[in-house]
Amino acid sequence: MAKQWIIVARKGSGPVLKYTGTKFSDHGRVKQFADSTEAYKLAHRLIHEYPVLKHYTLSVRPAVSSVPRRLESAAHLLKEFSGHEAAEVLRVDEPAFKDGLVIGPLHGLLYGTVRDGRSENYIHRFAKKSRPLLAASSDGTRLRIVGGRFQFTEAGIEDR
Repeated sequence: MAKQWIIVARKGSGPVLKYTGTKFSDHGRVKQFADSTEAYKLAHRLIHEYPVLKHYTLSVRPAVSSVPRRLESAAHLLKEFSGHEAAEVLRVDEPAFKDGLVIGPLHGLLYGTVRDGRSENYIHRFAKKSRPLLAASSDGTRLRIVGGRFQFTEAGIEDR
């Protein structure tokens, strides 16, 4: 894959903002350029068109994917399921629990999502042979789905 380039802006020691194609932001899809010269020319033009940017340091950097391949795979699966690109990557820094209590088999899930541009609600009832367990942390503050014979696909949750 060819190297891609992005434009970033930073004011003092503030956050690094990335150019999205319409604005500088610290989240959302970043506009990438195939050629660093093209990115530099646009950055220069933006500084002249928008005087507020004179207070920022603009630079062009290689677009380094900070998204691990497993998250790229998840984003692809989301697109197949929902019909739209992932709007953001959410990294959850929640401590896992190794010990807890089994509440019992999980008979089903009720969830909502956006699919093909429409909000949808789904109910998945697990087949008896596919049911995972619902477990709680020992302090009762976190829940986990453990095991089960199912897979999330472009069709949604499917029993295996």
